[in-house]
Amino acid sequence: MSKLELPGEKRKGPLALRGRSRAISAKEFNALSAEERLVMVHGAQGRAKYDLLLDAEDGQQLLQLLPPQDLYLLVKELGHEDSKDLLAMASPDQIVVCVDLDGWKGDLIDGAKSLDWLLAAIGTDPEELLPCLHGFDFDLLVLILQRSITILKGPEDLCDDDQEPGSGVMPYEFEFPDEERAKPLYALVGALFCQDEIFCRRLLEALRSELPTVLEEEVYQQRRNRLLDYGFPDPVDAMAVYALLDVEAFDLAEYSRPSTLPEPGPVAPGFVLTPMSSQYLLAEVLAAGIDASSVWDLSFLLNRVMVADGVDVGDSAAVQETLEKVYGCLNVALEQLCGSALEKAREVFDGTYLLGLFRLGHNITLRLQQEARRLLDSAIGAYLDGPYAALVTALQGRMPCYCIAFDGVSRAGELPFSTLRQVKATRQRLADVEVQRRLFEERFAFELPRQQELEVNGVVADEDEQLTLSDFFLTALANRVLGRDFVPAPIPPSELPVLHRMITENGRLSEALRQQTLSWLESLEPGAGSFGNFCFSIWDEEFCALDATDLDPRYIGGLLVK
Repeated sequence: MSKLELPGEKRKGPLALRGRSRAISAKEFNALSAEERLVMVHGAQGRAKYDLLLDAEDGQQLLQLLPPQDLYLLVKELGHEDSKDLLAMASPDQIVVCVDLDGWKGDLIDGAKSLDWLLAAIGTDPEELLPCLHGFDFDLLVLILQRSITILKGPEDLCDDDQEPGSGVMPYEFEFPDEERAKPLYALVGALFCQDEIFCRRLLEALRSELPTVLEEEVYQQRRNRLLDYGFPDPVDAMAVYALLDVEAFDLAEYSRPSTLPEPGPVAPGFVLTPMSSQYLLAEVLAAGIDASSVWDLSFLLNRVMVADGVDVGDSAAVQETLEKVYGCLNVALEQLCGSALEKAREVFDGTYLLGLFRLGHNITLRLQQEARRLLDSAIGAYLDGPYAALVTALQGRMPCYCIAFDGVSRAGELPFSTLRQVKATRQRLADVEVQRRLFEERFAFELPRQQELEVNGVVADEDEQLTLSDFFLTALANRVLGRDFVPAPIPPSELPVLHRMITENGRLSEALRQQTLSWLESLEPGAGSFGNFCFSIWDEEFCALDATDLDPRYIGGLLVK
């Protein structure tokens, strides 16, 4: 490691997003105080954290201060092969939690994965064997080795006096189901017997005497309790994070948090402190610094959401994606409660269980989801135009998302809600869809046809495209221009040139027709002009801009054609 990052100026809070930094050498890093080195390791991510730990003179002590989840995510990101040195430095308790996170399939132990963690922690240094195994959870150790070692004979079968306790001769014979792991396992048992015969005999007798199914259930319950300390509840309990609440009746006092929380370790998790846009109120709160209790609470919340969503807690990208969703809900809640007042936001963040803030932010977006579902169930639901369809689709997930189709960007897509502005913008766009519903269900003198009716009438439509409200409205308008009733009856191809000449001026829709129609729509339903302008933009681009002598019904937008 040649260059490291020295933290920027000190923040008011003990834990904050890092500001400006400058490069320093490894020698300078080790010249820092232990507290400063820990701050740097705590804030680093990925390979940078790994390099810091290996180059620090007290790397093992620093690593063992970190929460197990930080270690777990780091190993998952780098891979076991590239993390051997790191795992050999970890404490037994850290490895146990890593096994808890990665070595189970439901309520059944995954023998191969859990053994990988154990062997990696033991490493190749015989002097590290005893501290690791003595500190390892004994029941979990027995359960792991039961899946990997079969004891064929014990002291009662081998009566030679040379194999009595204290003789130094192994009084057991083994079989290893996995040939690849036979050598390291045999070496492990042999080294353990040489260094601590009493402990080795106790372990091997437990392998023989403990009923695997009973032991597995006991260890599973112990695992549940350990993970609960880090905010990993059972999946059913985790779903409470999405419980409904009344936004108007939300009482902050019900979620009041004490100044200190029970903390599972000496250092709060670093993976939950991630940069976010400085325009957000939550970003200002985090940048100003938050205490360890708040960081632990944030990690408890994140872990609960990941369990509820079925997220692999070892997938760094999935963890980051979930964290962005959590940050977004928290920011929406803070803006709802505090506006732009930073000091009030800091007071709320520091004094409130973040589960309550998350549920408030989530339920604010759920209201949008409920409105979207109501509109989807109406007569217009199947015919919404592209951006409006994308709008309601983005709101359908467990965590409703913000649709960027109206943001003037060249790409479609959705993002987790992160600001109250996005909530308000989405609410307004849903109001626009409600105006469309009233137009087609209550104002226009025709009913939207069923798909079978369109097929019977011979409507020409691209099989890859969905007929939309704009198609019906513009077709009805075309019929009125051509002297017929305002109904979406398909236009004969022979009349397309005539229609083109009647509504087009200089390659665009006639301004007189545009203004006359917009005024009529607004008279029918206030706010309907927005839908009219959307429809006319389609005619401008996909009909009026075409050459009147070369109109192909297959490539015309905004019209139903026979």
